Amino acid sequence: MKKIWLIAFYFNLSLVLYTKEAFSFVTSEKLQTDYFTLGFYESKDKWSFGAFLSSGNLFKNFSFSAAGGNLSLSGSASKLNNPSLSSSITPFSSPDTKAQNLSISFSSSSFSKPLSYFLEASYIRQIEKIVPGRTKKRKKEKDSLSFKTNIFYSPDDKILSSSAYFDYSSHKKISYSLSLTSSLTGYERYKEDSWFMEKRYYGPGTMFSLGMQNRFKIKNLNSLLTINYYKSPLQTDDFTFSFENTFLINHLNLNLSLFYVPYDLITSSQKKISEGFQIKSGFQYSFLKGIKKRGEVSPPLIKSGLNIYFKKDDFYYAKASSGLSFTGEKNNLVISTTLIMEEDKKHEFDLSSLTLSIKDSFIIGKIKINFGGTVNYDFFDSLMTEKISLSFNLNLKNKLTFNLNSGFSLKLTQKDFSYKKDEKEFYLSCKAAWKYINLTGKISFNY
Repeated sequence: MKKIWLIAFYFNLSLVLYTKEAFSFVTSEKLQTDYFTLGFYESKDKWSFGAFLSSGNLFKNFSFSAAGGNLSLSGSASKLNNPSLSSSITPFSSPDTKAQNLSISFSSSSFSKPLSYFLEASYIRQIEKIVPGRTKKRKKEKDSLSFKTNIFYSPDDKILSSSAYFDYSSHKKISYSLSLTSSLTGYERYKEDSWFMEKRYYGPGTMFSLGMQNRFKIKNLNSLLTINYYKSPLQTDDFTFSFENTFLINHLNLNLSLFYVPYDLITSSQKKISEGFQIKSGFQYSFLKGIKKRGEVSPPLIKSGLNIYFKKDDFYYAKASSGLSFTGEKNNLVISTTLIMEEDKKHEFDLSSLTLSIKDSFIIGKIKINFGGTVNYDFFDSLMTEKISLSFNLNLKNKLTFNLNSGFSLKLTQKDFSYKKDEKEFYLSCKAAWKYINLTGKISFNY
């Protein structure tokens, strides 16, 4: 059988118009085959490109890839740059307990990224085993073994990073993953207004950092242990430790995350991390099972959630979010409350803000309607903010795919219960796709 090579050419046009004499025109082109992809973005005097090579399915268990251009680095590099737990919580959020390796991306947001290069090699093997079944017949089960290694280099940003990733998954619902990431990053000389620790001079140089992620999965338990090492410009050896866990039993999902840093340090992205610890914990519970329909199970009808976050370093900070979610076939309603307590200038730990929000989305015919309302009160500044948003989405698919999205939002701000200002926004965007041609347009008014 002859192999057919698929070659596709995409042309994308985006138009963004604002009332305050701001005008942006973005073009993007994409040439793609089974083994090669070339992307290009241009806006005014800015441009970016990305080229990707891949071995595809040429080899059974091995694959190779290479990339160059204005690339964004993410994955395990994010854990080195910012190892702290995220203070952003919602009632239904849960930690990501997967071990990661270095990864890259390319998009129109890569305008600010300098030229960089990326190489990657991976090996994946399925191990087939015959195990006793519940009946007299024996059945085949598969274990999987994978290994991946890559390297990233950005001359202008003075970044040289590499990672190695290993994963073994058993048919007995047991798996183990290990990720090692090393990075050499350049830093500038000491500036008195930018250094947060001892006021000691140091010249420009290169900083070494190393991150290790261990992930264990045993049936319903997921655990991720992350240890990062940093060789600071002051020639000290600094560490961070984090331990993130999720546990699922029937309709109850529990999560607990811990983070600890023994001393003040600076990360590979020159971000300050103060001595202290962080705790993040919560649960989600589904009151009702889904309704079986045509062999499928619909989402839970009623779901409750609670998450808390606590930090102690230079000051105390706590955050709690709780809510209820009602999910139907064509409706999704979420009601939530967020409470924040923090240490003020007088070193008193007190309630700082309270937020009440409601979100509802429902479908009428082929139109999806989204409604959102938020009220936030800042106790420290006696400031209240109210926001209401409404949007409509129409999605049609035939030979021509067409998507229309429009919305309106109103934001009101009052000080001591007296209105100070209001902000309004209206936007209209549409997307049309036909074969290899994609057109995108957007217009937005702020007043």
